[in-house]
Amino acid sequence: MDDVIRMTPENLIQSAFGNALFKQVPTLVAICGTVTELRVWQKDNEVKIIYGDLEFDGYKIQFRCSPEVAPRQGDFVELFGSPTLSRRAMKEGRADLILSATSTITLSPPESRPLTGISSPDVVRMSLKAFLSVHDVSDLCVFCTETAEGDIRKALNEQGHPSLPLRFIRTKFSETGFRERIAEYRNDPRMKAVVVARGGGEGLDEVGGSVHAVNDLVELKRPIFTAMGHADNVMLIEKYASEHFPLPYAMGVEIASWLDDKNKADQQRQRIIRLSNENKRLGDDKDSLSSQLEDQRRSRRMYRGVSIVLALVLVIGALLVLGGEEGLLTRL
Repeated sequence: MDDVIRMTPENLIQSAFGNALFKQVPTLVAICGTVTELRVWQKDNEVKIIYGDLEFDGYKIQFRCSPEVAPRQGDFVELFGSPTLSRRAMKEGRADLILSATSTITLSPPESRPLTGISSPDVVRMSLKAFLSVHDVSDLCVFCTETAEGDIRKALNEQGHPSLPLRFIRTKFSETGFRERIAEYRNDPRMKAVVVARGGGEGLDEVGGSVHAVNDLVELKRPIFTAMGHADNVMLIEKYASEHFPLPYAMGVEIASWLDDKNKADQQRQRIIRLSNENKRLGDDKDSLSSQLEDQRRSRRMYRGVSIVLALVLVIGALLVLGGEEGLLTRL
């Protein structure tokens, strides 16, 4: 993830306005800076949300995150998340930004770190159906939990395709367990694309929001298809996915839909082949009939020719006979 697109604070404000006003899928960005003014929000004596300020290049942005990914006061960090506008500030006519952080990396302070958006030129972009149109379904490696596998199989079974040769690879969805599993299959020649499937619940960001886990996937240089969480979960991994599905079940339905389309196309292709063969057979029959008709015409022409020759021979013979009889009478 060293390859990044540089963004200005103005770009960040535009992204936040888009998220807040137009209800777009939140733009994911990375911001490097120093953590200041760290504070907590508690409920029932339990810490629920961590707030703080991130200072960078002469700017300051407020952030919030869960206690699990919270940085420490004074740390130089890189926060990943989606920017939005403070509702209170919007009502007062101000554009105060808040970064909803999903993961944190503690860094050694460099001389200058610009505001950046995450991107990579190595991400392979194609839809799941486009991939399956040129590859076999067994070329998909599905890294999943037991529940996600069950959801995908259930969708396939309900759509009438219970025995597809998908490769399900049971995986622990902790950052360490997931990365170890990816490393295990990194050089598998049968793996032409990666599927990451897990239902909703706690701990999604351990993989979906992990920069290291996502980087491991991107470095595979293969299409990445994700089916993690629910429709309202937005994670870092989705930015690098060739196609994202809100649920493992939804991905199973999509695979079944591709197979239905393929079967229809195969049936159409077979019908075209049968019609083509039928047309060829009819063409061959036509050629055969034409040949027989031409033979009959040729035979009739030959018969007429022979008949004419025979008639001429008979006429000439008759004339010769008559001529001979006249000569005999004359002599008598």
